Amino acid sequence: RQKARWENITLEDCEGEYLDTILAFLFHLDNCAFIHLSNLILSANGAWTLQSIVFCRNLSKLQLDLIDLSFAMPMLCRGLKSNMSLQCLIASRCGLNDDRLHELFTSLPKQLQELRIFGNKCREKGLAAITSVVHHSQHLKVLDMSYQHVDTKNPNDGEFDVSWLAGALHHNKVLKVLDLDNDGIDDGHLTHLCAALCSNDTLE
Repeated sequence: RQKARWENITLEDCEGEYLDTILAFLFHLDNCAFIHLSNLILSANGAWTLQSIVFCRNLSKLQLDLIDLSFAMPMLCRGLKSNMSLQCLIASRCGLNDDRLHELFTSLPKQLQELRIFGNKCREKGLAAITSVVHHSQHLKVLDMSYQHVDTKNPNDGEFDVSWLAGALHHNKVLKVLDLDNDGIDDGHLTHLCAALCSNDTLE
């Protein structure tokens, strides 16, 4: 429990009866700055432990990769809403659909500076929520929404309508990095982006 030992923790390729206990322990460490969880199979109890992020007083970066968070998102959001330290959140390839992303975006801690949710499936609800974040946030500097599994050949799959986000860029004075790679952006979307870039002087 010496504080210097727990500055950075990575846990990957794990499952089993002890995983819940380990996760509960990690989220109750006082002086852990970076937790990286990858390719874990969460049980119902493991999902509940995600609420404990509210107790992480010094956690500045949480990275979640290749974990099915679809059923665990309500618990994670409860913890995020009251967390006072997190500055970077990564949830990549976590099976998050539009409803779950909307839930996540409306629960982000106010001090968050970096958000990366590449490899999920954001659509209308999620875009509306993240647009509100971009419009009102005074801290978010990096937003990665790449690879949202857009199927341009299937109209029933839903559109990644970037015009929602472009509207918020007109007024945003904080965001420096925006990644929309591989999101099915077409000429119509680019028209909105170009108009936003003409008035935005913060993006780098």
